[in-house]
Amino acid sequence: MRKMAAALCLALALVTGAGVAPTAPFVAGWHAGAAQAASDDITIEGNRFLRGGRPWVAEGVTLIGMVAPDKQIAERASYNAARKRFGADMLTAVKAYGADTVRYQVSQGGHDPQSPIYDPAYRGQVLDAIALTRKMGLNVIVSMQWQGPSGTKNSSGMPDDTTRRAWSSIIGATAGDRGIMLERLNAPPGKEHTPANRAAWQ
Repeated sequence: MRKMAAALCLALALVTGAGVAPTAPFVAGWHAGAAQAASDDITIEGNRFLRGGRPWVAEGVTLIGMVAPDKQIAERASYNAARKRFGADMLTAVKAYGADTVRYQVSQGGHDPQSPIYDPAYRGQVLDAIALTRKMGLNVIVSMQWQGPSGTKNSSGMPDDTTRRAWSSIIGATAGDRGIMLERLNAPPGKEHTPANRAAWQ
């Protein structure tokens, strides 16, 4: 079981919507009781994560089946197979395995309305997956993916306007559920610690 702990502290933000302009909520499934009770709210106290007010280290798995829109994921057999297997049965197996958290990698380009691979239907698939996961009592990490499997092209690997637009597409539909955490950008490349690079993360 992989522990998702201190290494995520710099990359995660609780779902408050701060600094990102929200979009209209996704209606298809989110407001049908997706959010759990405060017992699994995630907060930060000093250098610790708390879940339901108690110190917590996530026991989680990463699911890759939501990493790209249908057209792009169809080009990668293993990712496409993961998409087809996704559902309540898979999440039941995740819980039986002992996990309390699911990390979804999602496509930066697929959520950016200005990207050539933007797909509103894909946004709906991701939000439905998050809603189902929350209904089943699991916490969620949403990881913004810019690398090859996501179908995103010409990314610098650092947060930019594309990243902001992509997050706007998601946060507007999930704000208020404090059982969801956001990983700003997956695996950024090694960069020198310069004011410009630091500013990209602020």
